[in-house]
Amino acid sequence: MIYKHNEDKKELKELQDLVFIQPSDQPISFEKISFEAMDVFLLTPEYTASRGYNSYAFGIDKKSGEAFAITFKNAEKVQDTINYEKVSTPVNKSEKLVVTTKNTEGQGDTLTTEYTFNKDSKQFVTE
Repeated sequence: MIYKHNEDKKELKELQDLVFIQPSDQPISFEKISFEAMDVFLLTPEYTASRGYNSYAFGIDKKSGEAFAITFKNAEKVQDTINYEKVSTPVNKSEKLVVTTKNTEGQGDTLTTEYTFNKDSKQFVTE
């Protein structure tokens, strides 16, 4: 993932062996979530999923213009992607990232869990 602004280029993350599954070869759009200090952009390689979408997140600091990859920390587990339910895109609620995800197989198909993340540098950490 390369971020280009004016003539400057910066590699934000290497996405090895990533397969994009899209309905056409047209450019795809990022989901954008605005916060007071930064904008978050979600890169979702798959346009359809059975249980939810896995997205990579990238931030752009509104003050400095710095772009960076974002990770997600839940307990002691750090992930490069966030998974969210097909009908509920992550949102900013009171400067916190709120994500609704479907529970895994065997936990019931209609059960969802909502996670609230606080921003900590270049990472979102669950409450």
